[in-house]
Formats: sequence, structure tokens, C-alpha cells
Amino acid sequence: MDQTLNDLAKFAEEHDVEFDELFECIETIATSLSAIVEPGEETIAAAKDVADAAEEQIAEINQETQRPEDLTRYCCSAQGGAQSVRDPI
Repeated sequence: MDQTLNDLAKFAEEHDVEFDELFECIETIATSLSAIVEPGEETIAAAKDVADAAEEQIAEINQETQRPEDLTRYCCSAQGGAQSVRDPI
């Protein structure tokens, strides 16, 4: 947006054209757009942080879920696999 304003200013200067009102309007629009875009970018960044944290928690939960399965497999193999861990000896 800044580059466009600079280009228009250069054009106006070279061709002796008055763009003052247009510049003010464009500047107002640019300021409004910045005010709208900034919070959106912050929200996107925060959402990415939340998504990353959720992925880490899922990985931890998967690891914790795997631990009982590994113990069950270990117990069953230690007993020769013939008896379930829940069955009384």
C-alpha cells in the first residue's frame, strides 16, 4: 500500500495532478485495513500456538496409552502367553 501511494505521488508530481483527496482516502482505508488485519494475524498466531500445544498433548497421551499395552504384552509373554493378565493364576 505504501508503494502504491509513493507511485501515485510520483505520478502526480510528474504530471502536475492533484491527488491530495485521493491520498487521504487511500491512507484512511490503509489505516482501517491495518486495524482489521493486525488482530486477525494475532488470532492466527494464537491459534497456531494452541494447535501446537494440542499436538504435544496428543503425543503424550499416545505415549501414556501405549505404556499399559506394553506392560500387558510383557506380562503375557512372561506367563508364556497362555493366560490373560486378568485371569486369576
